[in-house]
Amino acid sequence: MCRHLAYVGPEEPLGRLLVAPPHGLYRQSWAPRHQRYGTVNADGFGVGWYAAGDPVPA
Repeated sequence: MCRHLAYVGPEEPLGRLLVAPPHGLYRQSWAPRHQRYGTVNADGFGVGWYAAGDPVPA
């Protein structure tokens, strides 16, 4: 299953967006047994962003 998070707004620490929520993307990537039918999740997660003034993603 694909998971995406898009955020547009003032700067926020990544942990507040990915780790802090009870069902955040970080937890979903390593705790699939908390899902109704999940037993293994080999997908993980990654992070990308655009730096101010630079059109190339970091």
